[in-house]
Amino acid sequence: MQERPVSILCAYALERFDSDTDARLLRAVCRHHTAVVPAGSGGEAPDERSRSEHIVILQHRSRVLAALERNKRFVRGAIARRVNLKFAPDIRFRRDETFEEASRIDALLASPKVRQDIDKD
Repeated sequence: MQERPVSILCAYALERFDSDTDARLLRAVCRHHTAVVPAGSGGEAPDERSRSEHIVILQHRSRVLAALERNKRFVRGAIARRVNLKFAPDIRFRRDETFEEASRIDALLASPKVRQDIDKD
């Protein structure tokens, strides 16, 4: 009997990964696969694998925000009861870009042009 290589492609429905804990699990699942192929395209990354993982995480975040929007009325009511408000303010869900902005600033500070200005002082 002759042995032959086999490739197996896995697909995961993103609606199964709707929480922050799920995002960590999804990243772990991605790391155990030989290749990660998201349904879309993504931003800059050092290599194809990192880019693909980044896209999958962005897709996950998008689904989480969509789920929060769909359930905004429930969340608003729960907050009003918990804080004991007669009228709850409108709620808007947005993606936190703090870490991305910090990474962008770190990259700018590490760039050769900025380093030469810093090193002059």
